[in-house]
Amino acid sequence: MENNKKYILVTGGTGYIGSQTALYLLKNSEFSPVVLDIDIEKNSTKILEKLGIPVFKGNIIDGTLIKEIHNQYPFKSVMHFAAFIEAGESVNNPQKYYDNNVKNFDTFLQIIKPLGVEYFIFSSSAAVYGTYETPIEENFAKNPASPYGETKLKGEELLEKFVKENKIKAASLRYFNAAGAQEEGLLGEDHEPETHLIPRIIKASLKNEPIQIFGSDYPTRDGTCVRDYIHVTDLAKGHLLALQFIINKAEPGTHEAFNLGSGNGFSILEVVKALEETVGHELNKKFQDRRPGDPATLIASIKKAKEILGFQPEHDLKYIIKTAYSYHSK
Repeated sequence: MENNKKYILVTGGTGYIGSQTALYLLKNSEFSPVVLDIDIEKNSTKILEKLGIPVFKGNIIDGTLIKEIHNQYPFKSVMHFAAFIEAGESVNNPQKYYDNNVKNFDTFLQIIKPLGVEYFIFSSSAAVYGTYETPIEENFAKNPASPYGETKLKGEELLEKFVKENKIKAASLRYFNAAGAQEEGLLGEDHEPETHLIPRIIKASLKNEPIQIFGSDYPTRDGTCVRDYIHVTDLAKGHLLALQFIINKAEPGTHEAFNLGSGNGFSILEVVKALEETVGHELNKKFQDRRPGDPATLIASIKKAKEILGFQPEHDLKYIIKTAYSYHSK
């Protein structure tokens, strides 16, 4: 252990966004990430360990393990990604989501309470809002359309209370749709089963299978859901900017929420068209019934993140599709 290092605990750090953020922190900041994840049987684990990032297998409610990690790597900052994330699954199994995303998160906060953590970044979601026709601002009313969104909102509330009681500094980052792969192709999106649009349609195209589109009768310009897609590297950068902001400018006891998106909306059919342009031919599309818990439109207003954090997404939809396609083609 090097005592002059600034360690940061990244929970859920072998997952899609967690691993990309750990890698981004390693390459672009003074922070040394330490990863904790319940599932380390992933390709990302090998990549992170090869780069010198310690990876621990375990649950966020394992107080003994977390104290051991803290003894070895005395972290003052936490980035919390560990959660179940599928809105559709949460409708079918809300208890699973409540137990993990709320109950276990509350336990985790109590575990880190005596460890002297000063800064906390919480992985939240645009799912806390529900549906709005216009770009969503952070102060809009919260009407989650799924139990998943409800658990993320509850997580923010638990963090708010924890921050005030313990006079630490925190930010909740409400992601819109994270997508794309890291430029060198080391890390990309790979869930099993895959429910996220971009990897799902790319995998279908590579196997010459029809692309499933859920819902064609939404009140949108072409009847399909409209979403705001943000490249995962831009998202990772947003985490670092938020951490730097709370460390350097926020008052103790402060908890701020920021939207992280591109500020633009694309329909499912427009995303499919962007993939068709990348592969150079039309794809076979098959329309299905709507999925439960899917709002019609989700577009971020990123005005607050731009003004306060200096956040500016660099990558467009074309780049997102290109990097994701390159990753999955391997």
